[in-house]
Amino acid sequence: MALLMAVCVGMASAAAPEPDYRHHLQQMHMAEDDPGQVLRAAEQRLRAPAQSNVQRFWDLLSAAYMHQLLSEPQASQPQLTQARELLDRLSPDARKALEPWLMVMESSSAHWYGLIKQAAQTRLALTQRAATIPGGSELRCISLSLELSELYGAEHDDEVWRVAEHQERCGRELKLDFLRSGALAMLAQVRILSSTGAADVARGMALMEQALAVSRGNEPGGGRYRRSVIHYEAASALLYVNRVQEALVQLDLAMALSQELHDVNGVAAANMLRADALILSKDYLQARQLLDEAYALLDKSQSDPRLHALVISQVDLHTLAQLPALPVWLARGQALLSQQQTPSQRQALLSVLARGHASLKQWQKAYDYLQDSFNFFDKARQVKRDVELLRLQSRYTSALQEAENAELRHKAEAQALALQAHKARDRLMWAALTVLASLAILASMLALRAHRRRRLLQDLALRDPLTDAPNRRAVSAYAQSQITQARRLGLPLAIALIDLDHFKQVNDQHGHAGGDALLQLFATSCTTILRGQDRVGRWGGEEWLIVTPGSTRAELHAIFSRLQRHYAKATSPLLPSPHEQTFSMGGAELGLDGESLDDLLERADERLYQAKTQGRNRLV
Repeated sequence: MALLMAVCVGMASAAAPEPDYRHHLQQMHMAEDDPGQVLRAAEQRLRAPAQSNVQRFWDLLSAAYMHQLLSEPQASQPQLTQARELLDRLSPDARKALEPWLMVMESSSAHWYGLIKQAAQTRLALTQRAATIPGGSELRCISLSLELSELYGAEHDDEVWRVAEHQERCGRELKLDFLRSGALAMLAQVRILSSTGAADVARGMALMEQALAVSRGNEPGGGRYRRSVIHYEAASALLYVNRVQEALVQLDLAMALSQELHDVNGVAAANMLRADALILSKDYLQARQLLDEAYALLDKSQSDPRLHALVISQVDLHTLAQLPALPVWLARGQALLSQQQTPSQRQALLSVLARGHASLKQWQKAYDYLQDSFNFFDKARQVKRDVELLRLQSRYTSALQEAENAELRHKAEAQALALQAHKARDRLMWAALTVLASLAILASMLALRAHRRRRLLQDLALRDPLTDAPNRRAVSAYAQSQITQARRLGLPLAIALIDLDHFKQVNDQHGHAGGDALLQLFATSCTTILRGQDRVGRWGGEEWLIVTPGSTRAELHAIFSRLQRHYAKATSPLLPSPHEQTFSMGGAELGLDGESLDDLLERADERLYQAKTQGRNRLV
């Protein structure tokens, strides 16, 4: 069937005019349902002897795009190289029109191979040239996907939201549904990952449903590949916020579509994500079986990025479960160090290799990998800064081009009016000044509105809406940054996990409003008694995390006593006075109780449990 389709397309193209960018957009749209079939048809056309250079160029780009869509970036390299060579045989006008489309694919390829800065530089050059070619609006909308990849990897949630909204809007206006569905899915992920409760998750899943509806289009079963990706992304986000059962439902849907399409990399990815869920529940044996199945699939495919992530998962699993095959996976992980990766990917690999060797008591290797991991952590931060500068430069260039184009249009209109009515020049000049002043005012209003929206999104992402305290994500990020600084400067640091005692009884006796009031009292008490460098955040439910840079665990007793006194005196009209509620605290110190945030949290949680079992209202 695929062969018949390719032959039919080849026969039609023989009588049709030279393809242009619209042909490529059509191929990208068709790939939303089955990129494998589109790839086979493109490869069939490439084997035809009577192709023109322009036809061949577009088919090479289509084949490269399908390989990258299927997580096979190295398979796209030969097509991109041939397309670049073909440009030299074309006329200057044709080269000017076609090269920006190749640059999009080259930037995407560079991103796959970890050349983040090179990808951003290519995207910047692309932005400068897109305005001068046919299909420039479509090309700029597509390039937003590259910017989203850069921002998502750098965890700029507010900027991800802004760019995704822009892409959803331009995708809708240009009728590019494959871009619109991807943008809606990205908005859904940001909403779920930054959620502070069930309502945010529900809004995120509503956006996912919109993305699925756009992918289906007018065909109930259409957009199968894109829908498999959307279900996978939904599962990944839900798993991150510990909605395991909902995540598994989405994962089953993704797996079914990948199997229907014979998408080996999609099946492997679903197995890997399901293994992550099993590792969280400590079902290590079943997790290993799924990862082994994924490895068997990826070892035969051409997906280096997936294989890299899989090896990290295998080393992590074998380290956690102390499985005998750990040395084998450590060797495979070490072999990956010879491949090209982003600094962030290299840092993650080195970190997991250090933990693996440490579990085997191979201390020197563990130490060496850990040191290399620290070095690549710094490199990753520098790359993020460089990419951020390039991204801002790209945005500035786009805005400057739009302003210059607007100015040219205004000049042309003014000259035409001057030729038609020279006597009305003064009146037209005042009218133009009025229009420009109005545009300036409107631009200021829009900029102020955008600034307020960004600030609101930042607050929503980092603040607990009930208590206005930092949420789990914000306090975790602060703790991680302070641990890094404390290790570098040789300073002490302590954390404490806190649980409000008998909180359920407060809800039962005084209602949820009373429970909410108690949480607000506790947050206010913490803010009042803590030092300037200390930070408290709501960890979840009635649990809180306090980070105290420059303090030891022994100094937590003074904090506990001050907080105990202030909390006991706090009052609310929704609660009795005094409220007679207490709290329990478990502390941990950097170095004595571990070197990472996870280590400290685990030790603090154990001591919090001890405080509970010893009678509550105490610090352990």
